[in-house]
Amino acid sequence: MQTGLGGRRITAAVLVTLLMLVLLVVPSVLLGDSLASGARRVVDSFQRGELQIPPPPVSVAGWPLIGEPLAKAWTLASENLEEALRQASPLLKGFGRWLLSANPSGRFLEPSSQLSGNL
Repeated sequence: MQTGLGGRRITAAVLVTLLMLVLLVVPSVLLGDSLASGARRVVDSFQRGELQIPPPPVSVAGWPLIGEPLAKAWTLASENLEEALRQASPLLKGFGRWLLSANPSGRFLEPSSQLSGNL
């Protein structure tokens, strides 16, 4: 690349760096957007009472170590989501506390305030 740019080493280094950043940032942004929109759809379905969880494939129970407990929890969630969430609530609360402790300000994703400069 340096030869193609007339021997300009710094320009070549800057272009390679920018290319690498684009190759990392663009897929990361697309993945983040996809995860966020998927999470919104799940939350909306849950709030409307329309969330359907299919039963696990039979093969899940055969997975080493986690297969049987995972299959039981998944089956319960597919049959009675409210009960599954009730049973999982201690775990979910602990995870929520851990997640909040990771960001003591309590401010996670506030794009409107970040974009407007109201931090």
